[in-house]
Amino acid sequence: MNGVVSPAASGPQWATFIDVVRWRAQHLPTRRAFTYLDNGDQQVHITYAELDRRARAIAVTLRQIAAPGDRVLLLYGPGLEFVSAFFGCLYAGVVAVPTYPPVPTRLERTLTRLCAVIRDSGVIGILSHGPILTAVRPVLDMQQYPGHDPLTWIDSHAIDADCARRWSSPAIGAGDLAFLQYTSGSTSDPKGVMVSHANLLSNANIIHRNAEFTPRSVYVCWLPPYHDMGLIGGILLPIYGGFLGVLLSPLDFLYRPIRWLEAITQFRGCTSPFPNFALDLCVRKIPPDQREGLDLSSWSLACNGSEPIRTDTLARFSEAFGPQGFSHSTHYPAYGLAECTLLATGGKRDAPPKTIWVDGEALNRGRVERVAQRTPRSRSLVGCGSWAPDHELLIVDPDTGRQCPPDRVGEIWIAGPSVAVGYWNRPTLTRETFSARLGDRDGGPYLRTGDLGFVMENELYVTGRSNDLIIVAGRNLYPQDIERTASESHAFLRTNHCAAFAVEGRRAEQLVVVQELDKKATAPGSDFAAPAALAAIRRAVAKAHDVQPLAIVLVDTGSLPKTANGKLQRSATRDAWSTGALDEVARWTAPKDQEEILDWLVEEIAKRIGQPAETVDVNITLVDFGFGSLHLADMAETLERWLGYTVEPELFLRNPTVAQLTAELANGQPR
Repeated sequence: MNGVVSPAASGPQWATFIDVVRWRAQHLPTRRAFTYLDNGDQQVHITYAELDRRARAIAVTLRQIAAPGDRVLLLYGPGLEFVSAFFGCLYAGVVAVPTYPPVPTRLERTLTRLCAVIRDSGVIGILSHGPILTAVRPVLDMQQYPGHDPLTWIDSHAIDADCARRWSSPAIGAGDLAFLQYTSGSTSDPKGVMVSHANLLSNANIIHRNAEFTPRSVYVCWLPPYHDMGLIGGILLPIYGGFLGVLLSPLDFLYRPIRWLEAITQFRGCTSPFPNFALDLCVRKIPPDQREGLDLSSWSLACNGSEPIRTDTLARFSEAFGPQGFSHSTHYPAYGLAECTLLATGGKRDAPPKTIWVDGEALNRGRVERVAQRTPRSRSLVGCGSWAPDHELLIVDPDTGRQCPPDRVGEIWIAGPSVAVGYWNRPTLTRETFSARLGDRDGGPYLRTGDLGFVMENELYVTGRSNDLIIVAGRNLYPQDIERTASESHAFLRTNHCAAFAVEGRRAEQLVVVQELDKKATAPGSDFAAPAALAAIRRAVAKAHDVQPLAIVLVDTGSLPKTANGKLQRSATRDAWSTGALDEVARWTAPKDQEEILDWLVEEIAKRIGQPAETVDVNITLVDFGFGSLHLADMAETLERWLGYTVEPELFLRNPTVAQLTAELANGQPR
């Protein structure tokens, strides 16, 4: 049998993840596979034998509606029912499509994405149970799915466990798909990454080797199981390594972050993954008097898989929880993405994270110039380790396809068995992303990650995403740097909850900054003043990055779009900004210059009267063009949206000429 060797050197060859679970159930039937902490503390357990039996029963039921290769949607909250349903799909040979259930408080946004996933994946059925099934089924059944047969729903709670005896192994192999991992893109256009059993086994083997797991290891995870880091890291990896997985709900962590550290303390957890923001959240939300009962001395691998990983964040957490036994060398920065199954690069166990300082201005121009220490213009970068021996990682100029010299920033390209099959039902995008070739030599095919970075001393340093770069006056500005500056500029702003992105202006690319408020800004008795916060952001960004934003928007706490793993979605924020869908509290917009305003008014008038722009006389009034009060009101509303600030109605009532109107608008005060 072709497959990946098990963690034990003399162990069996596994071709699929079904083989892994079956082997565990046969050889370690009573060993606990997972413990789920319901509501953060109530324990629910499942053994390997119980998981195997439950998966076989679900598989038998699925085969009544699905053939191998069909797609089935998983609609569950976090918990062991999701784990059983996922393996039930594998046992049936069907392709699992895990996704977030709709959130009642954000039903429109989450329902839109869910329907898009259903249409794109072509699922024939939905596995669910309990309140989610009751609440969501009527809503989803009302949606339109062109070219799809009606969806078949299966309540996993109603499946008879005795039917497990009728299960037989599906005729699938290492190259067959295990699941579709839908990436966090725009809600209307999600992409399904095709992950095979071979991909899963390869990546699990790499992580197991790097982390040096043993059967006595304990893996604690609160990340959502619908995301690659939560699904593969939190669920599949413990099964592969044969050690206990302790699972929590993401909401239980977010509401009370101490639950995560209490679980590590209680179960003597040695490994736990998280995005960078989780560390800052713990430092802020767990005061010193609540830390006294924690014991983090068993935690030997703190896998930070978020980008950017911040040097200051690592230091703050180490200082705050050092008295509880946390060692700075426990930090394990890593780099990964769904298109590479999960992990792409990682460091050595027990080695402290590598941090270097580089010249920030040089980095903005794509050059790597290391400096000896922190300076006003330097930038710190945290290394994300190196790649597995059976993989290749290159830094490539995305425009020429040629490998970059060591002192240049380029796009990260990867080749190896962990690289996923492609995007579901998107052959053109798959070729562009997964079949890249070098322009100056043979090799590949390579995965184009879309991420930028460089390699120094066999260590990968990620600098940002190529499609997130903000280019102003020929300078490449990294949004992460601007976001950090903005968040730290005022006491009432929420740290690490800011989105900086570029929009097309009339003459050049412009910067927009959207910043969440801290909860204390809207608390009773707060002395928060929006103009002061907006001014602080404007001054700080101008001073640190030598750029003035086109607009700065303050939004309500928790309203910025994020991925399932808690990462900021800049493109979704940009879309919300452009459509006016942000939960806006206050805004500052840079005043337009007089020439720009005049150009806009002339073009708008010409469009409304159906005449060429060159025929518009700027020395007559809007009324002279035949605009009545309703036309003027509509034009004023359009003008306000473009300017980004309120236009006083009296300005139109005075009926100045177009030229006079332009001069007054150029001196207007933004709201």
